[in-house]
Amino acid sequence: MVIRQEVFDRVYREFNVGKPISIPDYYKGYIKIDINDDGDHNNLIFKDLEFLDFRFDMKDYKHIFFDHCAFTNSYFNSSFTATFAECSFRYCQCNSTFNNSKISGAHISHCVFYSVFEYSDFDHNSIFYSSLEIAYNGNNPWTSFSNLHLVNSSIDVRKCFEMSISDIDASYSTIRISDCSRFKEEISLDSSKLRITHESRSFKDTTLLFQINATQSNIIMDEWDHISSESYINNVHSITTNVPKKYINTIIQTDRIGSREDYTYYDVTNNWVECGCWSCGKEESRPHGRSKGGTLGGTLEEFEKRVLSVYPDESNKYHKEYMDAIAQFKKAREEYLKANKE
Repeated sequence: MVIRQEVFDRVYREFNVGKPISIPDYYKGYIKIDINDDGDHNNLIFKDLEFLDFRFDMKDYKHIFFDHCAFTNSYFNSSFTATFAECSFRYCQCNSTFNNSKISGAHISHCVFYSVFEYSDFDHNSIFYSSLEIAYNGNNPWTSFSNLHLVNSSIDVRKCFEMSISDIDASYSTIRISDCSRFKEEISLDSSKLRITHESRSFKDTTLLFQINATQSNIIMDEWDHISSESYINNVHSITTNVPKKYINTIIQTDRIGSREDYTYYDVTNNWVECGCWSCGKEESRPHGRSKGGTLGGTLEEFEKRVLSVYPDESNKYHKEYMDAIAQFKKAREEYLKANKE
């Protein structure tokens, strides 16, 4: 159902000033008011509506809940205290401030966001061929960005005092983070670029906790004062950083092999193999950043011993697959030790 601009504007103005709202019959079921137990109006709800060629340019929009709505070729230039649940944005431009708001489960395609997020959540969103520039405007504007999937897109986050960035999966994209304080990252990169800089003197007490898995990606990190001992970077293609080498790991992943027909992983830096639920049973030897959920895995030597005990027959298919992988792991480990010795 397509909603007309004049209908939306009139309904919102009536809601905003506390007047009785007159909803046209053909929009009933698509527009309603959430009323609490005290009889007060909580939210104005728009559900399953398409906003086509809209301009959101009033001073501010408060207490609105957009549920499964589609925004196409629309322009946002206001302050929002709102929730966008499972909405889609296509060919939109947004120059808005989101305060105590939430954008979740959105599909964002061919859009440009120049936005301020204060005490807001931006999570479980898919972003395609879009550009997002995020900044703060106020004191301690905590913001959370999580569970984002980026394809051919860019995110630029600047000057957020407290923020959390987690579970970002980026392909052929660029992520830039500058002058942010006390945040953590759990990011997976595929053929992408990540740049984290710390340029402003006003953010000198920065704590960086990062967990980054990168495939054929470039990472630039510089000017950080404090780095958590739980931090690590895996699979770096190229990196420019002042982060100590002990936080940078190289991970090898095999094809699907063995009786499980699944992947086996080798942390070359820490000499640690993970294969299914196999465990050496030595939690104290587990390196940071590996097997956060338990004691899975073990050293390469322990893994080879396990394979030979389970598949001693050299003609066995699984024996051959695992021993080929072990040979690859040994070569990578030798090259790593030689490079770091030099």
